[in-house]
Amino acid sequence: MRKILLVLLSAFLVVSFGFMGGWPFVSSETDGPLLEKTEKEGLPKGRKAEKRAIKAEKGVKMAEPRSSLVAAPAATGVSAQVRQDRDLIAEAKKKGKKALRLALSQTVLNHELPKNYRFEQMAVLRRVNQNTVFRPGQFSDAVDVKIVSGDSLTRIARRVKKAHSNNVTPAFLMKMNRLPNSRIRAGNIMSAPTESLKVVISKSDFRLYILLGDAIVLDYPVGIGHSDSTPEGVFYIQGKTKNPTWTRPDGSTVRFGEEGHTIGNRWMGFATERGRTPYGIHGTIENDSIGKQMSEGCIRMLKSDVEEVFRLIPEGCAVEVRP
Repeated sequence: MRKILLVLLSAFLVVSFGFMGGWPFVSSETDGPLLEKTEKEGLPKGRKAEKRAIKAEKGVKMAEPRSSLVAAPAATGVSAQVRQDRDLIAEAKKKGKKALRLALSQTVLNHELPKNYRFEQMAVLRRVNQNTVFRPGQFSDAVDVKIVSGDSLTRIARRVKKAHSNNVTPAFLMKMNRLPNSRIRAGNIMSAPTESLKVVISKSDFRLYILLGDAIVLDYPVGIGHSDSTPEGVFYIQGKTKNPTWTRPDGSTVRFGEEGHTIGNRWMGFATERGRTPYGIHGTIENDSIGKQMSEGCIRMLKSDVEEVFRLIPEGCAVEVRP
């Protein structure tokens, strides 16, 4: 008798799920409003939509369907911003590579746009830069410089700086012309920029950007100060030092190579019109602090990155630290 009852109960449950739309003991008072709500919102019909609605009614946090997200005011605003930005980039692309680089750079530095979208555009900008700025003969804002006997990258950088009032460095000339080392040959032609280098640091993005004119050409991850201790504003580089002595917050000093020295092998100090500040860009022995707020206010970089930036940017280079 018990087996017969179990068989009948199983059959009843199967019939209920297959033909009555689900669990038989859900009241019609609950089913009606939920199904009506599902149809009004345009959600997918069936058991998945019903379960989603039931859980939502009970206060369970669930992922909204795509159709609902598109209709949300906040998502619409972001989407409109992105669409407008993409239109500007598309228009800039028609005007040429320079306009495209400027449009992409503005996108990356525009914190009103979603961060993931800006980072995607930075990836595009890197590819554009590799095919223009860092490919000899492809950069429209460069001048050709003929190498003469006795020339060096330092001398060429000095000539370019005098002619175009910029701050090009020998290391940037090397990178721009894809030179494996500093050796150059008389009679060859080099590309040199006509605009100046500057640095923009985005605290919220944990990125350091090197700009040539108004366009980003390089970017690096950084760490910043805890408790919002990294100052914002405009500075300039004063005191580029290799193997620096570290002055601790308490005023004591630690020489490079001594135990307790934590700022790496490069230092680029920040200064204002009032003089030097205690802040700057340096390396770190704590690589996991990159992308985090862990310093006493300075900008931390990975060893290879800080060494490259040290070579690329000159003494006196403008630095802007943004929120």
